[in-house]
Amino acid sequence: MTRALRSLRNLRLGDAPADAPRVDIGIDGGLIRSIGPAGSIVGPFGPADLDGSGLIAFPGFVNAHAHSNEMFEQGSCDGEPLEVWLALAYPPLGGDVIPVRWHYLRAMMLALRSLRSGVAALHDDFLNPGGDEAALQAVLDAYDDAGLRARVAVTLSDRAYLDGLPFARAVFGPDLSARLDAKPPRALDAQFDVFHRARHALAARGHSRLGLSLGPRGPQRCTPALLRRVADTAAAHAVPVHMHVLESRTQAVTAQQQYGRSFIEVLDEAGLLGPQLAMNHAVWLTDADIERIARRGARVVHNPLSNFKLASGRCPVGRLLATGVEVAIGTDGAATGDSVDYLDSLRMASLIHKLDASAAHPAPDAARLVRMATADGAATMGTAAVSGEIAVGRVADFTLLDARDLAFVPLHDPRRQLCFAATSSAVHTVVVDGRVVFANGRATGVDECALRDEIAEAAERFRHDIFARRSAGGPVVDAVRRVLALAAAERSPFPLSR
Repeated sequence: MTRALRSLRNLRLGDAPADAPRVDIGIDGGLIRSIGPAGSIVGPFGPADLDGSGLIAFPGFVNAHAHSNEMFEQGSCDGEPLEVWLALAYPPLGGDVIPVRWHYLRAMMLALRSLRSGVAALHDDFLNPGGDEAALQAVLDAYDDAGLRARVAVTLSDRAYLDGLPFARAVFGPDLSARLDAKPPRALDAQFDVFHRARHALAARGHSRLGLSLGPRGPQRCTPALLRRVADTAAAHAVPVHMHVLESRTQAVTAQQQYGRSFIEVLDEAGLLGPQLAMNHAVWLTDADIERIARRGARVVHNPLSNFKLASGRCPVGRLLATGVEVAIGTDGAATGDSVDYLDSLRMASLIHKLDASAAHPAPDAARLVRMATADGAATMGTAAVSGEIAVGRVADFTLLDARDLAFVPLHDPRRQLCFAATSSAVHTVVVDGRVVFANGRATGVDECALRDEIAEAAERFRHDIFARRSAGGPVVDAVRRVLALAAAERSPFPLSR
């Protein structure tokens, strides 16, 4: 069982110099009530108190973009670009029905991997185009059981599959096009009803850790009318919007074919480009796009592992930060970046931007990277006012690292050693809402051993019974390859190389 904490005592803070005085942190009702010098909390030391003398405390890490539905697919694909991989992983002609229990197990698998790498909060872009409400509830239940703070995106789209790819109607041919057009997106009212019913159900439970977001499937798959409706709904209900934007060069070409301008301009015209919007990937941005994003206060989620593995390109993080755009860090899915170990993504983000750093656009330093992993991540989840920092009045979400782990010996600079040296073996304890949800190498709120056995059995069944059929490819995948060849030859969008 999870245990509620009253205090953390004699603790190092990760954002303080190595030799800074230690602190005591008082906790009550899941909130940080006091931060004072070590020894300031007096009284007997009991089960509700945690000895922090060998620990380094950071705000709970935030994985700002993940896909629980890919957890049974790690290691399943390599060498394919984004659009081909999507056609294999999410067959546009329809795929097998996934048992509801598997949705729970995949989300639980992500939760367990996340806790092990110090994640206290995550944003799950749970792709659910069929609007399966039982599946959505199962995902929320998994995060509830694991004790994580979580947002789950509700899938929205209204463009036909072929209309989200450049040149597709000419390339796919009449027969295949007719088969795809026979599977249109669900009616928009039905899609939004899923969001509203799930929102009411969460409100009835009075659950502060769990929430929803609106998840339009990228501007190439949404009409302007849908984008405007998303903006209006987000404003009316104060929920964030979680959206893939300009992940690949092909998507930049699609923007030119659909609108003759960048998707960033389209989002702005729809009233969606603002602080409530978190744009996942945002690789193929022009300088004008970046300036517009900064003016509107929209945010970006950097997913370096998948962008590199799919060869999609590199997000211009240095330029974004220099212009004032907040950037968070995500692992993306287990089938694209493969690793959902958060510290792998943090380290990659720490290193790759040094390659093109300049005086005008420096690479993020360790202090900035830690902010990207905490406060900026919380902002993309819509929880910036209550989480992301160790401060009085904030929720008691902590990632506690073992100062005796060899990555921190000797301790020169906690933030640098976190970003450049630490692995998940350094994660000692994760606290969410003042409760210990990970300790001694295990999640504390669930029977992890039993769940691992059930996950392994379900994952093997998925691999044999479902994924083998998906990975066979077929005419859609062949046609997508031809589309990509045409898009690669298209030079008109802008003179960018990512």
